Formats: sequence, structure tokens, C-alpha cells
Amino acid sequence: MTRFLLRSGKFVDVDSHPNHLDVVSFRNRRGEFIYALFSDEAEQDLLNS
Repeated sequence: MTRFLLRSGKFVDVDSHPNHLDVVSFRNRRGEFIYALFSDEAEQDLLNS
């Protein structure tokens, strides 16, 4: 599962790769990758996939 940070500040775990989305990645304190969505369009693409 991939963890995404929505623009609202909530996290969602989705079985989807972030390559096709407008995101920035970072690591949390546990070393896990988090992908923050940049735009409405990226968020909608993720939630509709």
C-alpha cells in the first residue's frame, strides 16, 4: 500500500503507484514514504482510480 497525504491533511492508503500523479514525496519519522498531492486534479485522479 502507498500512503498519500490529501490536501485536507488526511492520509489515505491506496494500492496505486504515484508515478502518474502530481506529488512530492518525503519520508516520515519511521522511514516510510509519503506522497503529498499537489492539486485538485491529482487528488481526483487518485480517488477515482
